Amino acid sequence: MSRDAEMQFNPEEAAAFELAIRSVECGSLLSLGAAVDRAARLGMAMDDFPWSLFLERRKTWEAVELEFGPGSVLNLSHPLIERMRKETSDALRRDPEHFANAERYRATVATVSELYARVA
Repeated sequence: MSRDAEMQFNPEEAAAFELAIRSVECGSLLSLGAAVDRAARLGMAMDDFPWSLFLERRKTWEAVELEFGPGSVLNLSHPLIERMRKETSDALRRDPEHFANAERYRATVATVSELYARVA
């Protein structure tokens, strides 16, 4: 069964859910926080699946970024993040320090794939 068949959302809720999913895939703490905050403002049940898992992921990632610096949970193998590393336009360019923090964090973890495992 697909996640769309399991959970029914109105368009605003669906947008928050998709942002959360994409944020986890890319390893973007900033976007994940925005998705969780949006879902909370919409009155979604934050104690229930999938939001409880997104909240848990955000808490974990916040601890990682507190220790290793901003951007340390970026998924460096995700196509969007790879493009951001190479991009020269201001729209997609990110601070090179964020990528260095992500590389430094990767060197300390045994299984990177668990960081970006699908929540829902």
